Amino acid sequence: MEKHDLKFTSEAVKLIEIVGDRVISNTQSIKTLLIEKDGKKYIALQKWWRESVNDPWREGKGFHLEPAEAEGLVEAMEKAILLLK
Repeated sequence: MEKHDLKFTSEAVKLIEIVGDRVISNTQSIKTLLIEKDGKKYIALQKWWRESVNDPWREGKGFHLEPAEAEGLVEAMEKAILLLK
């Protein structure tokens, strides 16, 4: 993956690892991250945006999920995919 300059809206959020990056365009993406917030680890699934390719990525709307919440979401997504095939 390319170098990512991510700007979180909260200084309490620390990036652990970028797990996935679904690029929508040069200025929009959906990123799956491992983060730490207030001493607790989460899976973050969020939209990220930037004004231009030279600007840092800015955090958009999304979710900070605990592992059990993420498992439920994955199960629901897998079911939806099977229903659409």
